[in-house]
Amino acid sequence: GCIKLNLTKRPTSIRTKQAVAAAGQSHLIRIYEDLFGALDMQVAQLLLNQSDFLDQDHWKSIKSTIKECLALGVVPIINENDSTNTAEMRFG
Repeated sequence: GCIKLNLTKRPTSIRTKQAVAAAGQSHLIRIYEDLFGALDMQVAQLLLNQSDFLDQDHWKSIKSTIKECLALGVVPIINENDSTNTAEMRFG
């Protein structure tokens, strides 16, 4: 996100880090779409956080979504949802 927004240094506040991460996420998925699109492949974006892995219902839903993407011939791109994370952003 820093590159997309032409920031010369990383933000220090959590809210700004989250906003920059959200801006960077759209740039990142566009790169994946361009690269996979050159191979006539489609991608889907799954943004997850730690609680998604800890909650059994969330994890079951994620697995089902991944399986369905693959069944449709869509490559699931899985990434951490930095725009909603708080604890991890304090260290990253």
